[in-house]
Amino acid sequence: MIQIRTLHLNELPAWFDLVTAVFGVPRAYFERHWSNDPWKDLNGIRVAVDEGQLVATVRVFRRRLWLGGVSVETGGVGEVCTRPEYRGRGLSGALLEDALRFMTEQHMALSLLFSGLHEHYGRYGWSVAPLELGVTMVEPGGAGPYEVRQVEPADRAELALLYEQFAPRFDGPLVRSPEYWASWWEAEQHNTWVARSDGTLVGYVSLRQRSTGDLQVDDFAAAPGPDTGALLRDLAGAAVAAGGTAQRRIYYPLAAFPGLEPLERAVVTGAMYRVVCPDALCSEAARAFDRLRGVQVDRHVWWPVDGF
Repeated sequence: MIQIRTLHLNELPAWFDLVTAVFGVPRAYFERHWSNDPWKDLNGIRVAVDEGQLVATVRVFRRRLWLGGVSVETGGVGEVCTRPEYRGRGLSGALLEDALRFMTEQHMALSLLFSGLHEHYGRYGWSVAPLELGVTMVEPGGAGPYEVRQVEPADRAELALLYEQFAPRFDGPLVRSPEYWASWWEAEQHNTWVARSDGTLVGYVSLRQRSTGDLQVDDFAAAPGPDTGALLRDLAGAAVAAGGTAQRRIYYPLAAFPGLEPLERAVVTGAMYRVVCPDALCSEAARAFDRLRGVQVDRHVWWPVDGF
């Protein structure tokens, strides 16, 4: 009989084997996401076990999100997989229900996951929150009035402070602790550039190259005052120039750059949210959640550097 339960500590290597085999990505990816997560919780890894073999799993990531200007306890759902020979037996659904029980016991207000399987997760209460992206062209060079350079370790504390001032303006960004910045963010960030004015940090951007060769904004924050679109062009332009390339297409969340008119628009429907404990949502967060589920998505932002 297949058992649904918490992963045991001595089974962690076997769990890495399972997710590596099913997803077909390097084992180091999962090991990094475990070792660098300051809020990791073995009890959040739910598994299906058949005669001692791990055959399916779901992991709950402990997170907090900014929603309606409020920090909300959230369970991020990831690493959902089943060995091919065990599919079609309802194990994914059983594990999702088990994960929801765990999140309820932990009094997590929300749950968030990323998937294109909307019908499957919709059966268990998750609903799509659209994310609007813009696409524009960035010319190499040009730093405007700012001193622009690549990030240095000494910048991290200022980046964190700037982010904590910027992120609460939107619905969806992760709340980050100093430990998270030092471990997860440091390991996951790509090609980060900072802008200063008279020595004061006014903004930063992390850029990731997509499979098409285009760029995407992986993370961003700006001080009050500077136009975020102009700042993005300056920061990304310096990065493009350093790479020795001509102009590049760049994808960015529209909500964070309201003054940057896109050449193209795209709607991404991978983010899915679910209320777990309604009594843990204050009125501001509840209204923001209703916005996420509806058509008003002008405040919805998620930075891929925080992806799980």
